[in-house]
Amino acid sequence: MDVRLAALVSAIAIALTAGPAVAKKKTRDVNIQTVTKFYAISGETPAELAKSMRRYGPYSSAHGRRVFATTNRVLRWNIDHAYENGICRVKRATIDLKITYNMPKLRDGIRMRRSVRNTWRQMYRLLDRHEKVHGANYRRLARDSYKALKSLKSEKSCRVLHRKGNALVLALAREDVERNARFERSDTRNYRRMDRLIKR
Repeated sequence: MDVRLAALVSAIAIALTAGPAVAKKKTRDVNIQTVTKFYAISGETPAELAKSMRRYGPYSSAHGRRVFATTNRVLRWNIDHAYENGICRVKRATIDLKITYNMPKLRDGIRMRRSVRNTWRQMYRLLDRHEKVHGANYRRLARDSYKALKSLKSEKSCRVLHRKGNALVLALAREDVERNARFERSDTRNYRRMDRLIKR
C-alpha cells in the first residue's frame, strides 16, 4: 500500500507542457480517466499470498521496493486565452487527469481453501479502500486546479497569464504530494488489519 511519490513528481514535470492531454474532442472542462491494472499472484495461505505480492507487486520509488498496490496520476492542463484591447484573459480552462490503480488478483485457476479465499477478499478490500483515498485526493487536485485557472486575473501579457497558471497548478500538485504522503503515514489502522489477516 503506497503512493509512488517519485512518479507523482514526474507527472508534475510532464504537465509543464500545459498542452491538450488527448486528441479527442473534450466534452467537459474537467476530464478524469480511471484505469485499473492487475498483476497475478498465487499462494495457499494468506502469508503466501502476501509473499507473492511482495515479489510481483508494482515497484515503489518512494520505498525502494515492490509493494502490494499503488495509485498513480498524470495531470495535464490547458488555458485557452482571449486577447482583446491589450488585455489577456482566460477564455477556457481544461483539466485532464488519468488515475491508474495497480492491484493484485488471484492467478487464473488457483485453488485454495474457502477460508483462505475469504481472507483474501478482506485483504483486497483493505488495499482497494486505501488506494481509493489516493484516487479521491487526485480528483480533488483536478477540481482545485480547474478553479485556480478559472480564477486567474487578466494580464497585459498572455505569456504572463500562462506562467501564473502553471505556477498555481504546480503549487497545488506539490500540496497533493504532501497530502498523499501524510495519508500514507497515517493509515496505520489499515496496516494493522492487513498484518493480522496475513498471519491467519
